[in-house]
Formats: sequence, C-alpha cells, structure tokens
Amino acid sequence: MIVEALFAELKNQIGLRRLRLRRLKFVREQFFLAAAAQNIKRLVRFLSKGQRTNVARDDVVLIPL
Repeated sequence: MIVEALFAELKNQIGLRRLRLRRLKFVREQFFLAAAAQNIKRLVRFLSKGQRTNVARDDVVLIPL
C-alpha cells in the first residue's frame, strides 16, 4: 500500500480533513493519536484473520518518538 492511501484513510475515515487545534504541538498530538488509531485498527483486522498473510511494510504508519 502506498503512503498516499494511508493519508487518504486518515483524512476520510478517521476525520483528519480539518484539524481542530492550530498550534504545531497540538496538531502533532492529534495526528499521532489518529495514526495510532489507524494502526490499532489494522492490527485488529490482522489478528482477527486467524492466519498469517503477507502484510506489506507500508501497511502501518510508524510514529517517530
């Protein structure tokens, strides 16, 4: 999966079309929480399949700390 698709999912399905707060600190926190939610959603989907499938490295958004 390409990166643009992950950002499109954040924008359309998770609701990051418009950010609620304007300071860089708050925008960063809001994005990290949305990316974490996206990763948890993908992890649940992966674990619920019951069998290991080929998961592309780009299927998970990494959050730098």
